[in-house]
This record gives sequence, structure tokens and C-alpha cells, in this order.
Amino acid sequence: MKKTLPQCFNYFIAILFLLFSNSFVGQESAQNDSLTASFEKYKKHVLTLDYIGRKTNSNQYFLNLAKTYCDSILTTGIDDDWAIAFKEKIDLTIATCEFNMNYKVQLFPYFNGFPSYMGFADDAIEYAYDDALNDLFATKFKKIGNTPLANVNISSIITRGDCDDEMFEIVKQTIMAGTDHIVLTKEDLERMLGVTRATNLTNGNLDKADLDLISTELKLDNLGIFDVSNVDVIDEKIWLVQSKFNTYSKKEGFTSSVFTKGFCYDKKGFIGFNIILLILESILLISANCGD
Repeated sequence: MKKTLPQCFNYFIAILFLLFSNSFVGQESAQNDSLTASFEKYKKHVLTLDYIGRKTNSNQYFLNLAKTYCDSILTTGIDDDWAIAFKEKIDLTIATCEFNMNYKVQLFPYFNGFPSYMGFADDAIEYAYDDALNDLFATKFKKIGNTPLANVNISSIITRGDCDDEMFEIVKQTIMAGTDHIVLTKEDLERMLGVTRATNLTNGNLDKADLDLISTELKLDNLGIFDVSNVDVIDEKIWLVQSKFNTYSKKEGFTSSVFTKGFCYDKKGFIGFNIILLILESILLISANCGD
């Protein structure tokens, strides 16, 4: 018995070592996963803000916010070169706008009314989807006619990616009211496909068997497919969304999609004191420039 004690003790130490090693590896793996997730989120925010900056005449608020997320990327230690290069790109853009009065005097853009990308009453995400869908409606889809998409008379379904139930219902109402499309309802799809298959289709699982069944049932040469999805949301204040459209036929399959994006900056609570500050700032800057 005495001869086996050292051997048992060694086994015990080995088991403890394995347990601690696995625990350490697991913690390290979890930490790496967390850093990777943070990097991906920050990078998405930077690209979103860069896109919005380009669409808003290099608005310095969005550009400077993009720089702060570049700094956040640097804290993850992942792809520092990309973050540094992007900061330099933003700095160059800011430098080229330095002497532009519309850029220096922030009140100027409001002289013709508040920008359409600012949400003051409804939720910001609604403005973002309105922006994306209005552009999509005006787009010409030559496969089904040389006319704005809104004016095409075709049977269509509406699908979604990352878009919650409430917003998806608003999107459906917007498409039904703003286009000449014959939009298949939830009840229509469930009657043809059943509840489960209809739900999967609506949630973006475009099974060809389901689409063929719809096309056959309704005798369609082409079935229109609207799709909407959230692209990014920053601090529940800045929303970037995407809408797209393509068609499906039993003979040719899917056509290429047309894409549009929309964004909104939630400015609830902005009116009032902030406007007064902008007016005072504008007066001081204009006075200084006149003095020169």
C-alpha cells in the first residue's frame, strides 16, 4: 500500500494540473472571443460613421465619432494598422474642410430646415427605413420594366434579416402604401406554405421549393422579393439600415439585387438649449471672420 501512495499523489497532481490548465485556456479563449467581438463591433461603427459622414457633407460630428471608435479598436490590439490608417484618412477629410464655413458654423445646415436624417418625433429607426425605402422605390429595376420600382405592378413578398416585429410591420405598411406591388400577406403565405414554412420564408430563408410553389399557385412569371435589415446601431442613437429588391422565377432563378441604405441620427431633446448654443457659436465665428 505504501508503494502506491506516491503514484496516487502524482495522479492527483496531474489531474489538478489538467483542470487548472483547461480553466486557464478556457478563460484565455473567452477573452480572445470578447476582444474579437469588440473589434468587429467597433470596426462596423467606424464604417457606418464614415458612410454617414460622406452622405452628410463630411459632418464633423460623425467623423470625430468615427475617430473615437478607431481609438477603441486600438485597445483591442487587433489590426492596429487598419485603425491608424483610417484615422489618418479621417484627419485628411477634416483638414480639407477646415476653411469651409458650412463646416465651421454648425448652424448653417439648418437654415433650409432640419436635415432629413435627424429624427425628432418618431423613433430614429423609422426615419432610417423611410430613407432607405424611398430611395429603393425610386430605383429602376430593368428586369421588370424601365420605370421606378414603386410603379411596377408585380406580386411580391417581404422578408427580413435583423429587423424586429414592430419595425417589420411598419416596413410592410410602407411598401404596401408606397408601391403598386401586390404584396402577399402573412395569411396568403400561410395558406400556400403552412405556418412554419411561411415564417421561415419571411425570416429570410429563401427556399426555392417554397418560391416555386408560390409562383405555380399564383401563375407568376416573376415574384418580387423585398428584404430589409438593420446594418448597425450605435448607442441606440444612430441607425444604419438596408433595403433591397430582386425577383425570382422558376426558369431563371434569382436576379441580382438592387440595394439602398438609410440612416438617422436620433436628436430628440436637441431643440431648445442646443439651438441657442449653436446660434451663439455661429455669431462669434461669423464676427471673427468678418473682423479678419
